[in-house]
Amino acid sequence: MTDKIIGTPEAWEEGPLGKDPKFAIALSPEEQAADEAAIDAAFGLKPISIRMEIEVLESLKAIAKHRGLGYQPLIRQVLHRWVDSELKLIALESMDTNEEKEVKVGCPALQQALPKAA
Repeated sequence: MTDKIIGTPEAWEEGPLGKDPKFAIALSPEEQAADEAAIDAAFGLKPISIRMEIEVLESLKAIAKHRGLGYQPLIRQVLHRWVDSELKLIALESMDTNEEKEVKVGCPALQQALPKAA
């Protein structure tokens, strides 16, 4: 009888599960691209390329590891928090100036955050 490996995330990441070549199926480049596109569509994601300072990236990776996350999900969280904060700040600034006309912007989230004209 063989020992059963418990299906934890660590078991998948460290290799006891999921890395045996006899159970692997190679995807064609077209199949891989279709899978990636389906995942992006399902989660509303768009792949981008960004250049950032090595020190910032290494710090983000260290923070992500400390928080038990991947660094890319952490970067998405950071950007979400910043965008939410900025939208609130813009809405407050708009209310403070007592703008009488409706502001037209190209970003639906920003348009929604701005106060409506009376």
